[in-house]
Amino acid sequence: MHFTFQYSILLNRNQFRKEVVMSTSLTVLSLNTESGSRPGFHQSLFQLVKKITPDVLMLQEVHRAYDMSVPKTFMPEDPGKRVYPIRLRLFNEIKRQLRLDYDAYFVPHLCGLHDLEKSSHHVGYGLATLVRRDSWTVQACNTGMVFGQFNEFNKEKSGGKPSAKAALSLRLQSVNSLAQVVISNVHGFWSQYGKVDLINRYRQNKGINAHGLAICGRGKKPYILVSGDLNYRREMKALEHLRRQPLFGVNGGVILNLQEVWGIESTRTAHYLNREAEPDADYLIACKDLAEKVVYVKARMDFPSDHAAMITRFVF
Repeated sequence: MHFTFQYSILLNRNQFRKEVVMSTSLTVLSLNTESGSRPGFHQSLFQLVKKITPDVLMLQEVHRAYDMSVPKTFMPEDPGKRVYPIRLRLFNEIKRQLRLDYDAYFVPHLCGLHDLEKSSHHVGYGLATLVRRDSWTVQACNTGMVFGQFNEFNKEKSGGKPSAKAALSLRLQSVNSLAQVVISNVHGFWSQYGKVDLINRYRQNKGINAHGLAICGRGKKPYILVSGDLNYRREMKALEHLRRQPLFGVNGGVILNLQEVWGIESTRTAHYLNREAEPDADYLIACKDLAEKVVYVKARMDFPSDHAAMITRFVF
């Protein structure tokens, strides 16, 4: 009887250990870097990565230098609200710093400086996603356009369209389980008309939907997460239109950072001068099944960017 009891305890302990080892989690850090221009950005980013060890980093407003002649920083002629120079080697620097632990992916919207201003510098402007290789493997990558054609700069002042926008979608496979997740890194276009409903935003939504579906693969659709600076307000019809896209399933997606349980009132930091009038810009939209796996959603308002660092963790 004593032996049987001890043997039972041993089996339970082994089963517990097995479940712990085989458990699957996904921690995502999403951030509009504001071109990495503010003092302390790099130190803050790498300290945060060290602290939370995210499985995925999804970064917007990232410049990538394509040759050694590109300067480290550059102040555009039309800086807009920018106070500090743009870091033209931001992707190169982040990739080099995290190369031992992460695989890095980049897609440009434009070859030039920024949405409004072209440059002779050989630099791409777009999105970066980094995946921690010891926790998730990349099965497929899609870097297509979701709005406009590549390298179309903003032409709204002359009656044209906003700047072209790409998305960076990856299909990930957990190293510990059969869980698969498609993550789409998106930066919605900026418009001179502000964050209002425009027909081009609906076109952009359809592009995001098609882009994500293209990487899902055959068979059972994986979990879906779309994250980034969409440049939408929470009350916009375009945001609801995106949530209802077929990519997220028949019931639509769940906007995680708007769920009251997480208490996120804004995704804008104090660096954004119009924070009270425009408290939102960044969104985390998950399919319903993935939304049920959320453990927490946090907005780090102390980050040196005009956008909060959004941290989301899922446990499967």
